[in-house]
Amino acid sequence: MLRFRCMHRSRSGSTGRSNSQWVIGKAGTSIAEANALDHVFGYCVANDVSARDVQTRHGGQWFKGKNLDGTCPLGPVVVTRDEIPDPQALDIVCRVNGIVKQRSNTRFQVYPVARLIAEISRV
Repeated sequence: MLRFRCMHRSRSGSTGRSNSQWVIGKAGTSIAEANALDHVFGYCVANDVSARDVQTRHGGQWFKGKNLDGTCPLGPVVVTRDEIPDPQALDIVCRVNGIVKQRSNTRFQVYPVARLIAEISRV
């Protein structure tokens, strides 16, 4: 999951940010970083919404604010891996009511998608 802060706050106390989400299509464990993208089926957009008011009521515990129905809508489509030759070269824009709140690119990620998949597969 690619996370770039797009901190817009709603009246309900939720915040959100735009993300690029990878969809795993092939299972594996101890995946080498060099082979990690072979396990990706495709990519889609995600709206990572956090219920900050719920987090605050529970001592800042992020898990509580991330597990409400509808807090991470995905889609509307999954773009297959063959259509995105480089997942580290994707523009990401977040608009709220037509106003750009975030504009970035996946090249600014701390860790590339392949490394994240390799790390997660070793857990």
